[in-house]
Amino acid sequence: MKPRYDSASRWILVLFFCAVCAVLAPQGAFSQESALELFADGVVAFEEQDYKQAEASIKSALQMEPENDQFLYHLALVYSKTCRKTQAVEIFERLIASDSVLYRKAYYDIAAIYSAQSQHEKALQVLKRAIDQGAADGRAHLEAAVAAKNLKKYNDASNYAKEAKDINPLLAPPADNLLAVIAFEQDRFDEARLIFGQIMSEYPNSALATAAAQSLKAVDAVQKARKPWFVHAMFLVGFDDNVISQPLGPLPAQPPTGKGDSYQNLVLTGGYRFINERARRAGAGLTINHIGFKDLANNNIVSFNPFAFYEKDFDRFNFSLRYDLSYYYTGGEPAETRQLLWYLSFSSNDDKLVTHRAMPRVLVNWTDTVKTDLAAYYLYKHYMDDTPDANAYMASIAQIFPIGRASARVGYTFHKEDSGDKRLSSHFHQTSAGLSAPLVWKIHGSATYSFISTHYEEKLTDGSQRRDKTHRVDLSLTRPLLDWLGIGAAYGFTNNDSDRVDTINGAPYELFDFRRRVYMLWLNAHF
Repeated sequence: MKPRYDSASRWILVLFFCAVCAVLAPQGAFSQESALELFADGVVAFEEQDYKQAEASIKSALQMEPENDQFLYHLALVYSKTCRKTQAVEIFERLIASDSVLYRKAYYDIAAIYSAQSQHEKALQVLKRAIDQGAADGRAHLEAAVAAKNLKKYNDASNYAKEAKDINPLLAPPADNLLAVIAFEQDRFDEARLIFGQIMSEYPNSALATAAAQSLKAVDAVQKARKPWFVHAMFLVGFDDNVISQPLGPLPAQPPTGKGDSYQNLVLTGGYRFINERARRAGAGLTINHIGFKDLANNNIVSFNPFAFYEKDFDRFNFSLRYDLSYYYTGGEPAETRQLLWYLSFSSNDDKLVTHRAMPRVLVNWTDTVKTDLAAYYLYKHYMDDTPDANAYMASIAQIFPIGRASARVGYTFHKEDSGDKRLSSHFHQTSAGLSAPLVWKIHGSATYSFISTHYEEKLTDGSQRRDKTHRVDLSLTRPLLDWLGIGAAYGFTNNDSDRVDTINGAPYELFDFRRRVYMLWLNAHF
Protein backbone atom coordinates (compact mmCIF):
# COMPACT_ATOMS: atom_id res chain seq x y z
CA MET A 1 0.00 0.00 0.00
CA LYS A 2 1.30 3.43 -0.94
CA PRO A 3 2.18 5.72 1.92
CA ARG A 4 -0.05 8.68 2.24
CA TYR A 5 1.16 12.17 3.16
CA ASP A 6 -1.20 14.70 4.43
CA SER A 7 -0.71 18.45 4.13
CA ALA A 8 1.04 18.78 7.51
CA SER A 9 3.50 16.04 6.68
CA ARG A 10 4.46 17.71 3.40
CA TRP A 11 5.16 21.02 5.17
CA ILE A 12 7.35 19.25 7.72
CA LEU A 13 9.45 17.74 4.91
CA VAL A 14 9.83 21.12 3.19
CA LEU A 15 10.96 22.82 6.39
CA PHE A 16 13.49 20.02 7.10
CA PHE A 17 14.98 20.39 3.61
CA CYS A 18 15.27 24.15 4.00
CA ALA A 19 17.02 23.72 7.33
CA VAL A 20 19.53 21.32 5.78
CA CYS A 21 20.20 23.80 2.95
CA ALA A 22 20.61 26.63 5.42
CA VAL A 23 23.22 24.66 7.32
CA LEU A 24 25.09 23.05 4.44
CA ALA A 25 24.80 25.34 1.45
CA PRO A 26 26.25 28.56 2.96
CA GLN A 27 29.15 26.75 4.67
CA GLY A 28 31.54 27.08 1.70
CA ALA A 29 30.64 30.73 1.28
CA PHE A 30 31.35 31.46 4.95
CA SER A 31 34.65 29.54 4.71
CA GLN A 32 35.75 31.57 1.70
CA GLU A 33 34.77 34.83 3.36
CA SER A 34 36.67 33.94 6.50
CA ALA A 35 39.84 33.12 4.52
CA LEU A 36 39.65 36.44 2.72
CA GLU A 37 39.10 38.27 6.00
CA LEU A 38 42.09 36.54 7.56
CA PHE A 39 44.21 37.35 4.52
CA ALA A 40 43.09 41.00 4.66
CA ASP A 41 44.03 41.10 8.34
CA GLY A 42 47.44 39.67 7.43
CA VAL A 43 48.02 42.29 4.74
CA VAL A 44 47.13 45.10 7.16
CA ALA A 45 49.50 43.67 9.79
CA PHE A 46 52.23 43.37 7.14
CA GLU A 47 51.83 47.01 6.17
CA GLU A 48 52.08 47.92 9.86
CA GLN A 49 55.27 45.80 10.09
CA ASP A 50 53.64 43.45 12.59
CA TYR A 51 55.12 40.44 10.83
CA LYS A 52 54.27 37.93 13.57
CA GLN A 53 50.55 38.73 13.32
CA ALA A 54 50.76 38.90 9.51
CA GLU A 55 52.27 35.41 9.35
CA ALA A 56 49.65 33.95 11.72
CA SER A 57 46.73 35.44 9.76
CA ILE A 58 48.04 34.44 6.32
CA LYS A 59 48.85 30.88 7.46
CA SER A 60 45.33 30.55 8.87
CA ALA A 61 43.93 31.69 5.52
CA LEU A 62 46.16 29.16 3.72
CA GLN A 63 44.81 26.36 5.90
CA MET A 64 41.38 27.16 4.50
CA GLU A 65 42.58 27.67 0.92
CA PRO A 66 45.97 25.93 0.52
CA GLU A 67 45.96 26.42 -3.26
CA ASN A 68 45.52 30.20 -3.13
CA ASP A 69 48.74 31.55 -4.68
CA GLN A 70 48.04 35.13 -3.59
CA PHE A 71 48.06 33.99 0.04
CA LEU A 72 51.28 32.08 -0.62
CA TYR A 73 52.94 35.09 -2.29
CA HIS A 74 52.28 37.30 0.71
CA LEU A 75 53.58 34.61 3.07
CA ALA A 76 56.83 34.72 1.09
CA LEU A 77 56.90 38.51 1.58
CA VAL A 78 56.62 37.94 5.33
CA TYR A 79 59.49 35.42 5.20
CA SER A 80 61.65 37.92 3.28
CA LYS A 81 61.12 40.49 6.05
CA THR A 82 61.88 38.07 8.90
CA CYS A 83 65.31 36.76 7.86
CA ARG A 84 63.97 33.60 6.21
CA LYS A 85 65.30 34.47 2.80
CA THR A 86 65.75 30.88 1.59
CA GLN A 87 62.13 29.94 2.29
CA ALA A 88 60.96 33.15 0.62
CA VAL A 89 63.01 32.48 -2.53
CA GLU A 90 61.68 28.91 -2.70
CA ILE A 91 58.08 30.15 -2.68
CA PHE A 92 58.77 32.92 -5.22
CA GLU A 93 60.44 30.42 -7.56
CA ARG A 94 57.49 28.04 -7.23
CA LEU A 95 55.06 30.81 -8.14
CA ILE A 96 57.18 31.82 -11.14
CA ALA A 97 57.22 28.19 -12.31
CA SER A 98 53.42 28.03 -12.07
CA ASP A 99 52.79 31.33 -13.93
CA SER A 100 55.80 33.49 -14.88
CA VAL A 101 53.58 36.23 -16.32
CA LEU A 102 51.14 36.58 -13.43
CA TYR A 103 53.96 36.42 -10.88
CA ARG A 104 56.57 38.43 -12.73
CA LYS A 105 56.85 40.64 -9.65
CA ALA A 106 58.41 37.65 -7.85
CA TYR A 107 61.52 38.11 -10.01
CA TYR A 108 62.00 41.54 -8.45
CA ASP A 109 61.40 40.20 -4.94
CA ILE A 110 64.06 37.53 -5.42
CA ALA A 111 66.48 40.08 -6.86
CA ALA A 112 65.84 42.41 -3.89
CA ILE A 113 66.69 39.58 -1.47
CA TYR A 114 69.97 38.84 -3.25
CA SER A 115 70.86 42.53 -3.50
CA ALA A 116 70.27 43.02 0.23
CA GLN A 117 72.75 40.17 0.79
CA SER A 118 75.24 41.82 -1.62
CA GLN A 119 74.85 38.83 -3.96
CA HIS A 120 74.62 41.13 -6.94
CA GLU A 121 75.57 38.47 -9.51
CA LYS A 122 72.62 36.29 -8.43
CA ALA A 123 70.34 39.33 -8.52
CA LEU A 124 71.50 40.15 -12.05
CA GLN A 125 70.88 36.58 -13.26
CA VAL A 126 67.32 36.64 -11.88
CA LEU A 127 66.61 39.95 -13.60
CA LYS A 128 68.00 38.58 -16.87
CA ARG A 129 65.45 35.76 -16.56
CA ALA A 130 62.70 38.36 -16.18
CA ILE A 131 63.93 40.12 -19.31
CA ASP A 132 64.06 36.82 -21.23
CA GLN A 133 60.49 36.07 -20.11
CA GLY A 134 59.39 39.19 -21.93
CA ALA A 135 59.20 41.81 -19.18
CA ALA A 136 58.26 44.80 -21.32
CA ASP A 137 57.77 47.58 -18.78
CA GLY A 138 61.49 48.45 -18.47
CA ARG A 139 61.65 47.78 -14.74
CA ALA A 140 63.71 44.61 -15.13
CA HIS A 141 66.20 46.50 -17.33
CA LEU A 142 66.51 49.33 -14.79
CA GLU A 143 67.04 46.97 -11.85
CA ALA A 144 69.50 44.93 -13.93
CA ALA A 145 71.41 48.17 -14.54
CA VAL A 146 71.66 48.72 -10.77
CA ALA A 147 72.89 45.17 -10.17
CA ALA A 148 75.46 45.46 -12.97
CA LYS A 149 76.68 48.78 -11.55
CA ASN A 150 77.14 47.17 -8.14
CA LEU A 151 79.24 44.51 -9.86
CA LYS A 152 81.24 47.31 -11.55
CA LYS A 153 80.12 46.01 -14.97
CA TYR A 154 79.70 49.58 -16.11
CA ASN A 155 79.22 48.94 -19.83
CA ASP A 156 76.41 46.46 -19.15
CA ALA A 157 74.89 48.79 -16.58
CA SER A 158 74.84 51.71 -19.05
CA ASN A 159 73.24 49.55 -21.75
CA TYR A 160 70.52 48.29 -19.41
CA ALA A 161 69.75 51.84 -18.20
CA LYS A 162 69.46 53.14 -21.78
CA GLU A 163 67.21 50.21 -22.74
CA ALA A 164 64.99 50.89 -19.71
CA LYS A 165 64.20 54.46 -20.74
CA ASP A 166 63.81 53.46 -24.41
CA ILE A 167 61.20 50.86 -23.40
CA ASN A 168 59.42 53.08 -20.89
CA PRO A 169 59.95 56.88 -21.13
CA LEU A 170 58.56 57.21 -17.58
CA LEU A 171 61.77 55.54 -16.37
CA ALA A 172 63.96 58.21 -18.00
CA PRO A 173 64.57 60.21 -14.77
CA PRO A 174 65.88 57.31 -12.64
CA ALA A 175 67.71 55.86 -15.65
CA ASP A 176 69.47 59.18 -16.30
CA ASN A 177 70.34 59.46 -12.61
CA LEU A 178 71.85 55.99 -12.76
CA LEU A 179 73.87 56.91 -15.86
CA ALA A 180 75.22 59.91 -13.98
CA VAL A 181 76.18 57.71 -11.02
CA ILE A 182 77.94 55.29 -13.38
CA ALA A 183 79.90 58.16 -14.92
CA PHE A 184 80.75 59.41 -11.40
CA GLU A 185 82.03 56.00 -10.29
CA GLN A 186 84.22 55.84 -13.39
CA ASP A 187 85.69 59.27 -12.57
CA ARG A 188 84.10 60.83 -15.65
CA PHE A 189 83.32 63.90 -13.57
CA ASP A 190 82.36 66.35 -16.34
CA GLU A 191 79.82 63.91 -17.80
CA ALA A 192 78.36 63.15 -14.36
CA ARG A 193 78.12 66.86 -13.56
CA LEU A 194 76.33 67.51 -16.89
CA ILE A 195 73.71 64.78 -16.35
CA PHE A 196 73.02 65.75 -12.73
CA GLY A 197 72.59 69.35 -13.87
CA GLN A 198 70.09 68.30 -16.54
CA ILE A 199 68.07 66.34 -13.97
CA MET A 200 67.90 69.41 -11.73
CA SER A 201 66.68 71.63 -14.60
CA GLU A 202 64.21 69.12 -16.09
CA TYR A 203 62.66 67.96 -12.81
CA PRO A 204 62.82 70.95 -10.45
CA ASN A 205 61.42 70.68 -6.93
CA SER A 206 61.45 66.89 -7.12
CA ALA A 207 63.13 64.42 -4.78
CA LEU A 208 65.33 63.36 -7.69
CA ALA A 209 66.48 66.96 -8.23
CA THR A 210 67.34 67.27 -4.53
CA ALA A 211 69.36 64.05 -4.72
CA ALA A 212 71.09 65.30 -7.87
CA ALA A 213 72.12 68.50 -6.08
CA GLN A 214 73.68 66.45 -3.27
CA SER A 215 75.40 64.24 -5.84
CA LEU A 216 76.92 67.31 -7.50
CA LYS A 217 78.54 68.23 -4.19
CA ALA A 218 79.93 64.70 -3.95
CA VAL A 219 81.30 64.98 -7.50
CA ASP A 220 83.13 68.19 -6.61
CA ALA A 221 84.52 66.68 -3.39
CA VAL A 222 85.74 63.49 -5.05
CA GLN A 223 87.23 65.36 -8.00
CA LYS A 224 89.13 67.53 -5.54
CA ALA A 225 90.32 64.39 -3.75
CA ARG A 226 91.54 62.98 -7.06
CA LYS A 227 94.22 65.65 -7.26
CA PRO A 228 97.57 63.88 -6.99
CA TRP A 229 99.06 66.34 -4.49
CA PHE A 230 97.71 67.30 -1.09
CA VAL A 231 98.59 69.83 1.61
CA HIS A 232 97.26 69.98 5.18
CA ALA A 233 98.05 72.59 7.80
CA MET A 234 97.04 73.02 11.43
CA PHE A 235 97.87 75.76 13.93
CA LEU A 236 96.95 75.14 17.56
CA VAL A 237 97.22 77.23 20.71
CA GLY A 238 96.78 75.66 24.11
CA PHE A 239 97.44 75.71 27.81
CA ASP A 240 98.76 72.73 29.79
CA ASP A 241 98.39 73.13 33.56
CA ASN A 242 100.90 70.35 34.34
CA VAL A 243 103.47 70.07 31.54
CA ILE A 244 105.07 66.64 31.12
CA SER A 245 108.77 66.68 31.97
CA GLN A 246 111.08 65.47 29.18
CA PRO A 247 108.24 64.22 26.91
CA LEU A 248 110.70 62.28 24.73
CA GLY A 249 112.67 60.91 27.64
CA PRO A 250 113.28 57.17 27.87
CA LEU A 251 111.55 56.69 31.21
CA PRO A 252 107.92 55.61 30.72
CA ALA A 253 105.25 57.86 32.26
CA GLN A 254 107.70 60.56 33.23
CA PRO A 255 106.04 62.62 35.98
CA PRO A 256 104.90 66.14 35.09
CA THR A 257 106.80 69.25 36.08
CA GLY A 258 104.02 70.55 38.30
CA LYS A 259 104.07 73.74 36.23
CA GLY A 260 101.57 75.12 33.72
CA ASP A 261 102.48 76.85 30.48
CA SER A 262 101.02 78.11 27.23
CA TYR A 263 102.13 76.42 24.05
CA GLN A 264 101.62 76.40 20.28
CA ASN A 265 101.62 73.57 17.77
CA LEU A 266 102.16 73.90 14.03
CA VAL A 267 101.72 70.87 11.76
CA LEU A 268 102.40 71.02 8.01
CA THR A 269 101.88 67.99 5.78
CA GLY A 270 102.44 67.74 2.04
CA GLY A 271 102.44 64.73 -0.23
CA TYR A 272 101.86 63.23 -3.66
CA ARG A 273 99.69 60.26 -4.66
CA PHE A 274 101.39 58.42 -7.51
CA ILE A 275 98.48 55.93 -7.54
CA ASN A 276 95.19 57.76 -7.16
CA GLU A 277 92.33 55.53 -8.21
CA ARG A 278 88.91 55.33 -6.60
CA ALA A 279 89.62 51.97 -4.94
CA ARG A 280 93.41 52.15 -4.69
CA ARG A 281 95.79 54.86 -3.54
CA ALA A 282 99.50 55.05 -2.85
CA GLY A 283 101.81 57.96 -2.20
CA ALA A 284 104.46 59.60 -0.07
CA GLY A 285 104.95 62.87 1.75
CA LEU A 286 106.52 64.83 4.58
CA THR A 287 105.12 66.16 7.87
CA ILE A 288 106.81 68.88 9.94
CA ASN A 289 105.54 69.15 13.51
CA HIS A 290 106.65 71.78 16.03
CA ILE A 291 105.46 72.26 19.61
CA GLY A 292 106.77 75.40 21.30
CA PHE A 293 106.22 76.43 24.95
CA LYS A 294 106.22 79.99 26.19
CA ASP A 295 108.45 79.48 29.23
CA LEU A 296 109.30 75.76 29.52
CA ALA A 297 111.23 75.76 26.27
CA ASN A 298 113.24 72.68 27.19
CA ASN A 299 110.09 70.71 26.40
CA ASN A 300 109.91 72.06 22.83
CA ILE A 301 109.74 69.36 20.15
CA VAL A 302 110.47 69.57 16.44
CA SER A 303 109.96 66.51 14.27
CA PHE A 304 110.46 65.73 10.59
CA ASN A 305 108.40 62.82 9.39
CA PRO A 306 108.74 61.43 5.84
CA PHE A 307 106.06 58.80 5.19
CA ALA A 308 104.68 56.46 2.55
CA PHE A 309 101.26 54.80 2.36
CA TYR A 310 99.14 52.33 0.43
CA GLU A 311 95.32 52.05 0.62
CA LYS A 312 92.95 49.57 -1.03
CA ASP A 313 89.14 49.48 -0.90
CA PHE A 314 87.41 46.13 -1.11
CA ASP A 315 83.73 45.32 -1.18
CA ARG A 316 83.27 45.19 2.58
CA PHE A 317 86.50 46.53 4.04
CA ASN A 318 89.33 48.99 3.56
CA PHE A 319 92.99 48.08 4.02
CA SER A 320 95.80 50.55 4.56
CA LEU A 321 99.51 50.30 5.31
CA ARG A 322 101.65 53.26 6.31
CA TYR A 323 105.33 53.63 7.08
CA ASP A 324 106.75 56.60 9.02
CA LEU A 325 110.37 57.59 9.57
CA SER A 326 110.53 60.31 12.25
CA TYR A 327 113.39 62.51 13.49
CA TYR A 328 112.80 64.26 16.82
CA TYR A 329 114.68 67.25 18.25
CA THR A 330 114.10 68.79 21.68
CA GLY A 331 115.17 71.75 23.76
CA GLY A 332 115.46 75.42 22.89
CA GLU A 333 115.31 78.84 24.42
CA PRO A 334 112.12 80.73 25.22
CA ALA A 335 111.03 82.62 22.13
CA GLU A 336 112.34 86.18 22.08
CA THR A 337 109.13 87.30 20.42
CA ARG A 338 106.80 85.80 23.01
CA GLN A 339 105.42 89.28 23.68
CA LEU A 340 103.86 88.90 20.23
CA LEU A 341 102.28 85.59 21.29
CA TRP A 342 104.55 83.53 19.03
CA TYR A 343 106.36 80.62 20.70
CA LEU A 344 107.54 78.61 17.68
CA SER A 345 111.23 79.53 17.65
CA PHE A 346 112.36 76.38 15.76
CA SER A 347 115.49 76.59 17.92
CA SER A 348 115.31 72.95 19.09
CA ASN A 349 118.74 71.54 18.32
CA ASP A 350 119.19 68.52 20.59
CA ASP A 351 119.05 65.35 18.48
CA LYS A 352 116.94 63.05 20.57
CA LEU A 353 115.23 60.19 18.81
CA VAL A 354 114.69 58.42 15.47
CA THR A 355 111.73 56.07 15.02
CA HIS A 356 110.57 53.66 12.34
CA ARG A 357 106.90 52.76 12.43
CA ALA A 358 104.81 50.39 10.26
CA MET A 359 101.03 50.64 10.68
CA PRO A 360 98.59 48.19 9.03
CA ARG A 361 94.88 48.85 9.45
CA VAL A 362 91.64 47.18 8.37
CA LEU A 363 88.27 48.94 8.54
CA VAL A 364 85.36 46.51 8.12
CA ASN A 365 82.17 48.18 6.84
CA TRP A 366 79.28 46.01 7.97
CA THR A 367 76.90 48.83 6.99
CA ASP A 368 77.29 52.57 6.38
CA THR A 369 77.10 53.20 10.12
CA VAL A 370 78.32 49.94 11.70
CA LYS A 371 82.06 49.37 11.39
CA THR A 372 84.90 47.48 13.01
CA ASP A 373 88.31 49.17 13.15
CA LEU A 374 91.35 46.87 13.48
CA ALA A 375 94.75 48.54 13.78
CA ALA A 376 98.30 47.64 14.78
CA TYR A 377 101.83 48.99 14.58
CA TYR A 378 105.41 48.05 15.11
CA LEU A 379 107.68 50.86 16.34
CA TYR A 380 111.46 50.83 16.55
CA LYS A 381 112.96 53.61 18.74
CA HIS A 382 116.61 54.58 18.28
CA TYR A 383 117.88 57.08 20.86
CA MET A 384 120.68 59.43 19.88
CA ASP A 385 122.32 59.21 23.33
CA ASP A 386 123.38 56.14 25.32
CA THR A 387 119.77 55.14 26.08
CA PRO A 388 119.11 51.54 24.92
CA ASP A 389 116.98 51.25 21.81
CA ALA A 390 113.47 49.86 22.20
CA ASN A 391 110.79 48.00 20.26
CA ALA A 392 107.09 48.74 20.73
CA TYR A 393 104.02 46.84 19.56
CA MET A 394 100.39 47.88 19.51
CA ALA A 395 97.13 46.15 18.58
CA SER A 396 93.66 47.65 18.88
CA ILE A 397 90.07 46.89 18.01
CA ALA A 398 87.15 49.31 18.04
CA GLN A 399 83.47 48.88 17.24
CA ILE A 400 81.54 51.79 15.75
CA PHE A 401 77.73 51.82 15.74
CA PRO A 402 74.88 54.36 15.72
CA ILE A 403 72.86 55.50 18.73
CA GLY A 404 70.14 57.74 17.34
CA ARG A 405 71.87 60.59 15.52
CA ALA A 406 75.13 59.91 17.35
CA SER A 407 77.94 57.53 16.52
CA ALA A 408 79.31 55.43 19.36
CA ARG A 409 82.79 53.92 19.54
CA VAL A 410 84.05 51.37 22.06
CA GLY A 411 87.53 49.97 21.86
CA TYR A 412 90.42 48.10 23.41
CA THR A 413 94.17 48.65 22.90
CA PHE A 414 97.18 46.65 24.01
CA HIS A 415 100.64 48.23 23.89
CA LYS A 416 103.99 46.73 24.86
CA GLU A 417 107.46 48.32 24.83
CA ASP A 418 110.61 46.23 25.23
CA SER A 419 113.99 47.72 26.05
CA GLY A 420 117.36 46.31 27.03
CA ASP A 421 116.86 48.16 30.33
CA LYS A 422 114.00 46.77 32.40
CA ARG A 423 113.40 50.23 33.86
CA LEU A 424 112.32 51.36 30.39
CA SER A 425 110.01 48.42 29.58
CA SER A 426 106.27 48.38 30.17
CA HIS A 427 102.93 47.39 28.75
CA PHE A 428 99.40 48.73 29.13
CA HIS A 429 95.78 47.83 28.49
CA GLN A 430 93.39 50.59 27.44
CA THR A 431 89.62 50.49 27.17
CA SER A 432 87.65 53.44 25.84
CA ALA A 433 84.13 54.50 24.99
CA GLY A 434 82.94 57.60 23.21
CA LEU A 435 80.15 59.38 21.38
CA SER A 436 80.24 61.85 18.51
CA ALA A 437 77.26 63.65 17.05
CA PRO A 438 76.21 66.72 15.07
CA LEU A 439 75.00 69.48 17.36
CA VAL A 440 73.84 72.94 16.17
CA TRP A 441 75.17 75.48 13.65
CA LYS A 442 77.22 72.78 11.87
CA ILE A 443 79.11 72.06 15.09
CA HIS A 444 80.16 68.46 15.65
CA GLY A 445 80.86 67.30 19.22
CA SER A 446 82.63 64.28 20.65
CA ALA A 447 83.32 62.90 24.11
CA THR A 448 85.61 59.98 25.02
CA TYR A 449 86.46 58.27 28.29
CA SER A 450 89.54 56.02 28.55
CA PHE A 451 90.90 53.81 31.30
CA ILE A 452 94.54 52.74 31.06
CA SER A 453 96.21 50.13 33.25
CA THR A 454 100.01 50.27 32.91
CA HIS A 455 102.40 47.60 34.16
CA TYR A 456 106.14 48.34 34.45
CA GLU A 457 108.76 45.62 34.13
CA GLU A 458 111.23 47.03 36.66
CA LYS A 459 111.09 45.34 40.05
CA LEU A 460 111.33 47.61 43.05
CA THR A 461 113.51 46.95 46.09
CA ASP A 462 110.69 45.05 47.79
CA GLY A 463 110.26 42.82 44.73
CA SER A 464 107.03 44.46 43.61
CA GLN A 465 106.37 46.14 40.29
CA ARG A 466 104.87 49.54 39.66
CA ARG A 467 101.27 49.68 38.45
CA ASP A 468 99.51 52.85 37.28
CA LYS A 469 95.79 53.40 36.74
CA THR A 470 94.96 56.32 34.48
CA HIS A 471 91.56 57.87 33.83
CA ARG A 472 91.27 60.22 30.86
CA VAL A 473 88.42 62.33 29.49
CA ASP A 474 88.57 64.12 26.12
CA LEU A 475 85.95 66.57 24.81
CA SER A 476 86.03 68.35 21.47
CA LEU A 477 83.96 70.61 19.21
CA THR A 478 84.66 71.16 15.52
CA ARG A 479 83.03 73.29 12.84
CA PRO A 480 83.77 73.91 9.17
CA LEU A 481 84.18 77.56 8.21
CA LEU A 482 84.77 77.04 4.50
CA ASP A 483 85.13 73.98 2.28
CA TRP A 484 88.86 74.00 3.00
CA LEU A 485 88.99 75.62 6.46
CA GLY A 486 87.78 74.46 9.87
CA ILE A 487 88.01 75.40 13.52
CA GLY A 488 88.07 73.27 16.65
CA ALA A 489 88.34 73.36 20.43
CA ALA A 490 89.16 70.58 22.89
CA TYR A 491 89.61 69.84 26.57
CA GLY A 492 91.51 66.91 28.05
CA PHE A 493 91.69 65.76 31.66
CA THR A 494 94.04 63.06 32.93
CA ASN A 495 94.17 61.57 36.43
CA ASN A 496 97.06 59.16 37.09
CA ASP A 497 97.08 56.98 40.21
CA SER A 498 100.27 54.99 40.82
CA ASP A 499 100.86 52.37 43.48
CA ARG A 500 104.51 53.45 43.78
CA VAL A 501 105.19 55.53 46.87
CA ASP A 502 108.65 57.06 47.49
CA THR A 503 109.97 58.56 50.69
CA ILE A 504 111.31 62.09 51.02
CA ASN A 505 112.69 63.19 54.41
CA GLY A 506 111.05 60.19 56.00
CA ALA A 507 107.60 61.05 54.66
CA PRO A 508 105.79 59.11 51.92
CA TYR A 509 105.64 60.93 48.60
CA GLU A 510 103.48 59.84 45.66
CA LEU A 511 105.78 60.95 42.89
CA PHE A 512 103.76 59.51 40.03
CA ASP A 513 100.26 60.58 41.11
CA PHE A 514 99.13 63.64 39.20
CA ARG A 515 96.27 65.46 37.53
CA ARG A 516 96.62 67.29 34.25
CA ARG A 517 94.29 69.55 32.25
CA VAL A 518 94.89 70.68 28.69
CA TYR A 519 92.89 73.30 26.76
CA MET A 520 93.23 73.65 22.98
CA LEU A 521 91.94 75.82 20.13
CA TRP A 522 92.97 75.32 16.51
CA LEU A 523 92.49 76.11 12.84
CA ASN A 524 93.02 73.50 10.14
CA ALA A 525 93.15 73.81 6.36
CA HIS A 526 93.16 71.29 3.51
CA PHE A 527 94.31 72.08 -0.02
